[in-house]
Amino acid sequence: MVTGVRTQHRVAIGLLAVLALLLGLQSAATAHEGEDDPLPADTGNGLRPVYEIPEGANRIIGSPDPGPKPQQPGDRGGSLQLVTMGTVAVAVGLVMWRITWAYRRASRRASTAQG
Repeated sequence: MVTGVRTQHRVAIGLLAVLALLLGLQSAATAHEGEDDPLPADTGNGLRPVYEIPEGANRIIGSPDPGPKPQQPGDRGGSLQLVTMGTVAVAVGLVMWRITWAYRRASRRASTAQG
């Protein structure tokens, strides 16, 4: 019975890992979609070209107008970012649950061994 539960846990963890990998690959594939402008090349003397610093970049708190709304799933604030956040939250929750479960199990065993 115990080996069956362990096998189920391993399968569940494997499926979660594959799901996270697939989500990561899909988001990486669409991250640079539509960006046709090449990055500036090195100037040859070891210095990079100077970029214009956007207004408000020196503030800790962002500006009230954060920019355009997400148009594609890979954009900042898009659905893939929310799925990634949810996946991380579920994974952290599972780890916390597993630690709590193991602690309670060890506590029960220790209390039954003492008396």
